[in-house]
Formats: sequence, C-alpha cells, structure tokens
Amino acid sequence: MTPPIYDDKDIFEAYARLPRSLGGLGAMPEWPALQAMLPDLHNRRVLDLGCGFGWFCRWAREQGAARVLGVDVSDRMLERAHDTTNDSSIDYIKADLETLNLPQSTFDLAYSALALHYVVDLERLFGEVHRALNPGGAFVFCVEHPISTAPTSAGLSIDTYQTQGPRASDLRFGDLQSGGPIKQHRTFGAYLKLLLGAGFSLSAVEEWRPSETPGETEPIPTDTAPTDAGPTEAHERPIFLLISAKR
Repeated sequence: MTPPIYDDKDIFEAYARLPRSLGGLGAMPEWPALQAMLPDLHNRRVLDLGCGFGWFCRWAREQGAARVLGVDVSDRMLERAHDTTNDSSIDYIKADLETLNLPQSTFDLAYSALALHYVVDLERLFGEVHRALNPGGAFVFCVEHPISTAPTSAGLSIDTYQTQGPRASDLRFGDLQSGGPIKQHRTFGAYLKLLLGAGFSLSAVEEWRPSETPGETEPIPTDTAPTDAGPTEAHERPIFLLISAKR
C-alpha cells in the first residue's frame, strides 16, 4: 500500500500552508496548461486520482460535471476534502492507486495531478483507467518531469535518467524537512509506452517549466523543484510532464 505520508500531522499541516493548498487550482502555475487539455465537462462523469483537498472535484462540478469521484489514500486529505465540499454529486473514497478497482465504462474523464509518479504498478493502473472510461473518454494528468525524478540520493546529476525505478525523496516545506515517499522514476518514453500499451491514443503532451513571471515558482512543491538550480536553470529545466490521452 502506498504510504499515506500526509497523514503525519506535521507534514500535513506544512503541506496545508503551501500556496497551492490555500489557493487551489488558481495557485498552481501549471494549471492553465493543464486546464487547456481538459474536455468540456458538461454533464460528464469525472474521476480524480489522488484528489487531495478536492479542489479539482469541486471545479469539475462548477464546469457542469454530473458526478465526480475523488480518490485518495490519505485520511487527512479526505477529511479536508469532505469538510470543504457541500455537494451531493461529489463522492470521496479512500483507496490505494496500486490496488484500485474501478467500475467498467463509467467515467468520461480521468484526471490526476502529481500523484502517478508514486505508483509502482502504473501499467496496471493505466489499464484500470482505460477500462473505467467510456469510449472516447479522456485521461489528463501531470507528473513530475522525468528530468526531476531521475536524480538519485547521491546528487542531482541526471546521469541515472535511463535507470528506471524507485527514488528516495525529501519533503521540504519551509522549516520542515522530512523523509518523503518513494517516487518512481520513469523515462518520458516509458510513460508514453505504458499509455499506448493500455490502449490510449495521445492527444497532447507538454513539458512544463516556469516562465519568467516574477513569483511564479513559489507555488511549486519544494520537493519537486531542484534545490541547487540557479534562476536561469530553474526556468530552463522542465518540472512537470503534462499528458492528455483518449480512450
């Protein structure tokens, strides 16, 4: 089972103080690019994998989604999502993405933000998502860019890019530093191969990096941003990989 690290009180409270935790989707600098990949949600059924505080679930309903299901492994995340949601058309369930079972041909959109790079058996999950989508349904997600996940604990060199597998990570939220969950490094090509192997066709791909807009990097979780990068490098190295696919 994926360790629900955000159920640790100190880590959860530090995470809850991040700008993107306080401001939701509008505080995510990558959100405009991710939003542009989304289909029309009017009267659609939506699945959010790793829903966290439920920001996307509520946004999807504001866009006219008929039903929304948010899935997360953290009790604290789900408690916050429940507390900030007053909508009978949104459901939240606790489940591990490693073992998640979904009803067949149920959803029109599957969405995930910064959760899938923790999943070990991504091949299984992609197959499950494909099965759960209606024909023509969309799968839109973002993960840490492989350039960001490639470095090992020995340093920030990306010489280990082709060596896929687990990577130890740290969480750094202001003054709080703690051991983070294990991330799964995959190459850019591996993500695409797994999607195509599950039966998806690609719609759009973007390697997202911060622009030169002052302050734009502030909302990025500090465990995803390279700590030794100077201002120029930080704006040249892609941080997130955004993918849209269709069943």
